[in-house]
Amino acid sequence: MKTTGNRLPAQALEMVSILVMAGLAVGCAGEDGSTTDGGSGRRDGDGFPYADVSSPDAGTADGAATDVAEIPDVPENTDVPDSGAPADAGSPDTGIVDAAAADQGTADNGGPATDAGAQDANAPDTGGGDSFTDPDAPPSGALNDLNCNRQGIDQIPTTHAKSFRGSAVEITIGISAEYGGVGSELVLINRGNGAKLQVLESRSGAGCGWQTSYLFRDPGGNQILVYNQAAGNSTPRQWGYSNRYLGLSGEGWNPLWTDHVHPNSDFGVSTPTSPCQSSGFHFDDGQLTLTAEPAETPAGRAIKARNSYSYKSTTNQTWDWWVAEQAFYLKRAAAGQGDLRIYLAGRGGWREGPIRPTRDFNVAHGQSSCGGASRPFGGCEAQIEHDLDYAVFVWNVGGLEIGAALQTPRAFGATLNNANTIYCSNAGDLNCGSIDWHTWVERIDANASFVGGEVRTYTVDYYIGDLAQLKALGYAID
Repeated sequence: MKTTGNRLPAQALEMVSILVMAGLAVGCAGEDGSTTDGGSGRRDGDGFPYADVSSPDAGTADGAATDVAEIPDVPENTDVPDSGAPADAGSPDTGIVDAAAADQGTADNGGPATDAGAQDANAPDTGGGDSFTDPDAPPSGALNDLNCNRQGIDQIPTTHAKSFRGSAVEITIGISAEYGGVGSELVLINRGNGAKLQVLESRSGAGCGWQTSYLFRDPGGNQILVYNQAAGNSTPRQWGYSNRYLGLSGEGWNPLWTDHVHPNSDFGVSTPTSPCQSSGFHFDDGQLTLTAEPAETPAGRAIKARNSYSYKSTTNQTWDWWVAEQAFYLKRAAAGQGDLRIYLAGRGGWREGPIRPTRDFNVAHGQSSCGGASRPFGGCEAQIEHDLDYAVFVWNVGGLEIGAALQTPRAFGATLNNANTIYCSNAGDLNCGSIDWHTWVERIDANASFVGGEVRTYTVDYYIGDLAQLKALGYAID
């Protein structure tokens, strides 16, 4: 198969650009409980796959049928065991699935104080002295239970959490084992005074939070298929598959079912799908591996967190194009509290920043757009088409500037979006909004072919520490 490095194929890029400019929110819920797409940024970068079949209704890959008929009909509001099918990594919601979602209200369960991210009760400071981390608890969790009963706008629960300590900064990472292992918490802790900031957005987390997703188009261009991380939120209720976790890494494989589909490759039309409603397509299984290790520098110890997601094909398959991304959804209120700034560095030597995503922004090294009819929740979006070397996110936590530098094994592109009223209607209330960043980890421009049983893994590294430590590691912002 031919890869394009860090570039999207022309057709996919054009579609993604349309989505970006449409202001679709990758996988998060609007105030009516509906979800908005945007796996490729706050737009729809998803693609529908039909492996080697011309009929959009076939849902098969190379003759091996893997369609919704395999799933028993399950009431939407019940928890049921999974059929045992492996689960594939999903891509945060990237379509426009607003039509089928029911009104779920406008308020976040956590309330403004929780949304702001300060002193989050779910992520206490565990102490631990100077040890980097504590021993892993015994593996826990059930494999492939299908959870169907969470309202679209609700936060997904943190079931597993682990802390890692640098010399100046400590972090706590939490995941939801019930919803594909999606990252539900990232707490930044100033070790000097104990101040904390929880920065991840976990409302409607089956399509938000911290997760890897993908999309592709079938060879005939009949439809584009969009996958989240063994979870989904395009219907009124969120759904997700559980896994058994050692630390923050899954021991088994989850089946990956579509979150939604775009018929006729039209990103303006979405069909929500859910295994809880016996609908969708399954061609891959997925598995999360989330680890951390010390990153020693002359300025002290930083933390290197690695979020990897693996896909295992359940059958031979070939698609027109195939794109994967890792999404990082952030609390807008926490961004305001911590004065979030984003800095970009390109492999051609260019740099840009600070970009403050809590307000309207323009990315000079990308394509930006703010407001307008294409953005029903307001805010701005940008696609960074240039070759990124790294991006640094900086929050002020209790007086300490804490940075998270993102990097992939090769040059990459990304999209950045904010939405002012995706959770409630008051644009002046930061709790009503969301910010999302999408790192494109793979783009295959044509004839994306995978062999049944083949495993492929996509990784993003996050170096977290104070700015002196990040500079010593090669991630300067000045």
